[in-house]
This record gives sequence, structure tokens and C-alpha cells, in this order.
Amino acid sequence: MALVALVGCLVAAATYKLTAPATGADSPVRTALLASAKHVRMSPTPAAFGQAFVHALNRYAVSRSDGRRLANPHCVEARKGHYMCSYELVQRSGAIECHLMQATWTPRHPVTVIRAGRVGRCATLSAALKSLP
Repeated sequence: MALVALVGCLVAAATYKLTAPATGADSPVRTALLASAKHVRMSPTPAAFGQAFVHALNRYAVSRSDGRRLANPHCVEARKGHYMCSYELVQRSGAIECHLMQATWTPRHPVTVIRAGRVGRCATLSAALKSLP
């Protein structure tokens, strides 16, 4: 979705540059295009971050012959590169534990967990936060 928007912006910018009269740097169209081009997403969406986190930890569990798996992440991005997620930890027995975490993302360190712990519910991040004591 972000890539489609970026391509659309670049096409519009190229079209504007080729067809618009030379009105200088004060053109409102040029200003709007340049402003939108500065807002290209560099960090993953909350859903993509959650999936990457679950996938990476599940791969690690497999490499350690650990039968537990993470599932059903629900994340929000508080600000660029800062996430809060609820997720399930499924035990070998099938029992489910609910967890909540705060983490950051950078290109060099895709998932850095700041804090994490168990919560009473985890269907959504909102439910997890409301279940805190």
C-alpha cells in the first residue's frame, strides 16, 4: 500500500515537473508533492512488525527444539519505530498465555524488546492493556 502511494507520488511529481509552467519554488503543488514525499514509511507497519516478531521468535524456538510458539500479534506504533504489542504464547500442551510488550525497530536491530510481561487477556492490545492490574 505504501509502495503504491509512493509510486503515485513520484509519477505525479514527474508529471507536474514536465507539464507545469516554471512557477518557481513557491508553487503550492510542488510544495505539497515535496511534503508528501518526505513522509515515506521507513519502519514497518504495526501488522508487519508483529508478524516479523512472531516469525523470528518462532524460528528461534524451532532452532532450540522449544515447543512453545507465539501467535496472534496485535501491535500499534506509538511513534516511528516504537511499538506496543499483545500476543499469545502457546504452550506445548495447547495452553495459552497472554503477553504484552514494548519494542523498538531500527534497520540494524529489527526487534529490540524494551519491556514485556504477562497479562490477563490478549485478543487485542486494548484488551491486554485493560487486563493489567
